Amino acid sequence: MSRLRVEKTPLRVRLYLADGTRAEGDLFVAPVSPVGSGPQPVWQMLEEAGPVVPFRDAQGRFCLVGTGQVAAVERRGADSPPPPWVRAVPVEARLAGGHELAGELLLETQGRPVDALRTPGEWVFVRMPEHGVWLRKALMVVLRLGE
Repeated sequence: MSRLRVEKTPLRVRLYLADGTRAEGDLFVAPVSPVGSGPQPVWQMLEEAGPVVPFRDAQGRFCLVGTGQVAAVERRGADSPPPPWVRAVPVEARLAGGHELAGELLLETQGRPVDALRTPGEWVFVRMPEHGVWLRKALMVVLRLGE
């Protein structure tokens, strides 16, 4: 066992799982992202995790959640405003498990929603009032475009 250990920071989230359940509690992220500055983003932690990820539910109980079964991760808290080269496209997403979420997909000014879904990586971000949600592309059933 390694003596080098990085203490993880709890991050309050709501998980939307592929079986239709939701769970509120804490995921644990590195205080510094391995590829950037600031704390590790939740999507990056999930992409790098093995088959399970530790989770502490709202009652304080620890469990292991199947990483591939996480359809979406909602994080409360205000995000910084998008840069001027970004436009918001209203969307409604239906995910595995029957979860339905509505918000804004953030795109480059000339970008198309399909381009955001074809980019590398497992996750796409949807901004919602007062929080944001990372959606797992592979567990997205339908993405409806708004007006």
